[in-house]
Formats: sequence, C-alpha cells, structure tokens
Amino acid sequence: MISFQYLTLKDTIHQEYHDVVERRVFTVTGARADEEIMNTLAEIQERHDAIRDLERKLLDLQQVSS
Repeated sequence: MISFQYLTLKDTIHQEYHDVVERRVFTVTGARADEEIMNTLAEIQERHDAIRDLERKLLDLQQVSS
C-alpha cells in the first residue's frame, strides 16, 4: 500500500520538475511553455523513469543470479 507521505512527496517532486522545465523553456525561448510542450516533457520523463527502473531491476537480477 502506498503511503500518503509518498504520494505527497511524489506530487511535490513532480511540481518542482514542472516549474524547472517551465523556467528553462522560458530562458531558452523567451516564451512560456504551452501545455502541449509540458505534456510531451512529462511523457519523456515518465519513459526515462521507466527505463531507469528497468535498469535497476536488471542489475538486481544480475546480482541475484551471480
């Protein structure tokens, strides 16, 4: 069961990431990031996180089978 603290922390980290991305887009383009850009970046971040999780699981499996 996922704890309330975990969900709160996850939401906080997600919002901080969102704010950082908005600032970076503004710095580079001089314009605010639109929602489409933010959705695309969120999708990229989710894929990145999934890959890192898969890598971590593969390393754990390798250590167990060694």
